[in-house]
Amino acid sequence: MLRKKLLSVAYLLPLLVLAAVSFDYLSNYYLFHSPANFTPLNTALVTLLVGAPATFYLVSQLLDAAAVRARLASALAAQEEAVHLAEHARIRTEEVLAKLRTSESTHHFLTEHGRDLIIQYDVDQIIRYASPSVSLFGYRPEDLIGRPMADFSHPDEAEVAQAHRRRMLRGEQPDGKPVETFRARARSGEWFWMQGVPSTLYDETGKPCGVLSVMRDVTDAIRMTEELERRRNEAEAAARSKSDFMANMTHELRTPLNAIIGFSTLLGDDQGLAGETRRRLGIIQESSRTLLAIIDDVLDFSRLDAGAMTFENMAFDPVEIARVSLEMVGEQARAKGIALHLNLEGAPGWLNGDPDRIQQVVLNFLSNAVKFTGSGEIALNLVCTAQAETALLRVEVRDTGVGVPDDQIGQIFSRFSQADASVSRRFGGSGLGLAICKAIVEAMGGRIGAHSRVAEG
Repeated sequence: MLRKKLLSVAYLLPLLVLAAVSFDYLSNYYLFHSPANFTPLNTALVTLLVGAPATFYLVSQLLDAAAVRARLASALAAQEEAVHLAEHARIRTEEVLAKLRTSESTHHFLTEHGRDLIIQYDVDQIIRYASPSVSLFGYRPEDLIGRPMADFSHPDEAEVAQAHRRRMLRGEQPDGKPVETFRARARSGEWFWMQGVPSTLYDETGKPCGVLSVMRDVTDAIRMTEELERRRNEAEAAARSKSDFMANMTHELRTPLNAIIGFSTLLGDDQGLAGETRRRLGIIQESSRTLLAIIDDVLDFSRLDAGAMTFENMAFDPVEIARVSLEMVGEQARAKGIALHLNLEGAPGWLNGDPDRIQQVVLNFLSNAVKFTGSGEIALNLVCTAQAETALLRVEVRDTGVGVPDDQIGQIFSRFSQADASVSRRFGGSGLGLAICKAIVEAMGGRIGAHSRVAEG
């Protein structure tokens, strides 16, 4: 820009020189009536006297104008930047205001239409704010504002509620529980259950100045819980009554049945009985023993179900239990041509526990093996593993019977269940034996399971 100004001055200098020469010539001609004084030296002096001030003035004016225009351009640029920043600030302000309006509208909608009740009270436990949702309980917000919280607390919980609020106003979290459940009074006088999440409010100095609580009506949920609890108690009472009835009934059944078995055994010792009479007497004895086994299962089941089964803790010899159990099923096994084997591993020795319950489990295993095995062999394996202060006894019965399919193996330990409905019709049984064994073993801290293949045992 300055270069253009200087060029403009350079263009003016010839005109100034021409004007000075003309002035010198004309002044000599008209003043002295002769141009004899018009010399180059005079012309230079006139040019210097006339052109230099004029040139200096013109240059200074041009430079001042350029500086003014530069400052004006800078000021215009700064003004445009300020306008741009102001426009950007206006846009951002409008965006923030729009968000605030949206947030305020959402907050207003929630407080107007939400079912949650928002209550704020001060350090004197005086209500300072109540959301419009108090209309669900028959109130208007102005009905609550200015009244103490105690006006709406159940008399049975008034002291506890006030102590809770005092702790909140001290900035404490009562018992570490962020949720409180209490009863409040509706305008109609009806009491309803509320569940709230209170938060302590603080002023600018960090001192508690009030509490804000968001609460919800949970009356229906409380009543449903109470109803479920009542029904559960009734069901448990009915189950206990049923178990007691079953235990008493089976005990009463065993008394006459034992008499039948005893007298039929005495009759069987009479050598004078005819063959057909002896056969019929044998049917009575076998049926009585089967019925007694079922009654014993039902009795044990009832005791386990009622939690009334007790366990002894005494020294016993597991090998002796195994041998006695094999002898008890020996006659049935020999009648079917089944070989019985006893295998020992680890020399179990004497252990502490309940020998009667262990023998009950072992005998049940062996009886089932004999029942479901048509021919072949049955092996009773005892494995004892010594541990730090205890010993692990593994009792295993293997047979060559009908076996159980893989998809039914999990049912054999269920109550009143057998692997197949045809099994009950073919072999009989109540379906309680293995379920009782499972309960006994687990009650003694053990585990029970089965592995089988169809037609292999």
